[in-house]
Amino acid sequence: MSRRSASARKAMTRAGAAGCTAERLPWPAATFDLVVSTTSFDHWADQRAGLAECARVLAPGGCLYGFEDLVDEIIYSHECGTSKPDPGIYALTCERLRVEPAQMVFLDDSGPCVEGARQAGIHAVLYQDNSQAVSDIEDLLAAPAAVHGPWY
Repeated sequence: MSRRSASARKAMTRAGAAGCTAERLPWPAATFDLVVSTTSFDHWADQRAGLAECARVLAPGGCLYGFEDLVDEIIYSHECGTSKPDPGIYALTCERLRVEPAQMVFLDDSGPCVEGARQAGIHAVLYQDNSQAVSDIEDLLAAPAAVHGPWY
């Protein structure tokens, strides 16, 4: 998230999630400007139907993104053999992103995972709700470089 995040904050506070299947989304047609699938596409029972549903709920000119389109790196624990809060997963993430731990912000809704990231030297935010998370990340980004090193 950039330092110029007023529009991001506005969008994030309106964001939400729902438990449903991609093949049967519970919203009317043309409801959203943005639909994001969070690494679930490979698990959809019927990918063609799921994509059709995503297209159905998008407003004209809307965008559909897979989570992998929005991030620099995805690390799957089943592929690397370690998972949060093991220190190795944080070290691997920093290595793949080519950053020092102090140059990274980690967001999670699990206290033990956030604490694990902090112990690895990573700035970590415990997610409670969108508004709080955006505010906490903005505070980190606004902190003097001496606190966190240069952001990349």
